[in-house]
Amino acid sequence: MAAQEQTDGPPPRQPIFREVWGDVTVAIAMLAVAAAFYFGADAIETPQATEIGPRAYPKACSLALAIAAAALLAGAIVRVTKSELGETIAFPRFGAVAIAALITGVVAVTLEDLGFNLVIGVWVLVMCLLGGVRSPLMLVALCGGYLLFAKVVFQLLLKTPLP
Repeated sequence: MAAQEQTDGPPPRQPIFREVWGDVTVAIAMLAVAAAFYFGADAIETPQATEIGPRAYPKACSLALAIAAAALLAGAIVRVTKSELGETIAFPRFGAVAIAALITGVVAVTLEDLGFNLVIGVWVLVMCLLGGVRSPLMLVALCGGYLLFAKVVFQLLLKTPLP
């Protein structure tokens, strides 16, 4: 039988939330992102306003995201009215989640000025590192694979220019 590991002192403090309030928070964040996608799509220049072009994809994504957020929020509201708040959830990697959210916000602000390949390449790299990927070969494969996918799908197949 393996010896149990002993720890000195109390366990490290972790943010703890009720499950239902986590759902509400995520739903509100999803609605904010959906609104940003929808209204941000209007800034994309297209040759004609009536043609299905580069605006259609972010608007479709925003619609799908808003529907999913509404369903999540509705489920949370039903649970609150029934006083079913769910279990408590601890966030042992709250710092990593906060950094990921911050980096994603930086991507939105810097994408136009610094260019798609640089910004998204760094973003994928940071997300992989936050997710625990440490193999240099795997990091290169994931970043390169994502950028290659975007190049082939958006620029070559869909003829959508990337910033």
